[in-house]
Amino acid sequence: MRNFLLSLIVISAALSAFAQALHPKIPTQPVGNAYANSASVVAVEASVMETQLLTRTEVELPKDLQDMEGTVTLEALIDDTGHVIQLRAIDGPTMLRQFVIEAVQQWSYRPFTMNGRPAKVSTRIIVQIKKP
Repeated sequence: MRNFLLSLIVISAALSAFAQALHPKIPTQPVGNAYANSASVVAVEASVMETQLLTRTEVELPKDLQDMEGTVTLEALIDDTGHVIQLRAIDGPTMLRQFVIEAVQQWSYRPFTMNGRPAKVSTRIIVQIKKP
């Protein structure tokens, strides 16, 4: 099992290095994002994907939570058409997480391209909730 995990880490690091060689200006995320372990997925920094955001649905909180504030961090998998297909909350107030996921599932991005072809992207999405 340990050798298998080490192999995955080496392969993931090699893919990250390969992506950097192809697009040196695009910072990739450190290995650790669960969605980035597939050879068909490109890990892209949150700051890069923010510039690709086309549509954003705001988080709607129920009245009893509208006084809450916090930052929720999600791991996201975005398909080659720019649609969010998987989300997982990895940090932030537990009471806010599901509401953030429901909003972010509706977001869409400009398709990310690698070698001129659209690619699936693994990224982190950080959403700040502030009092109205």
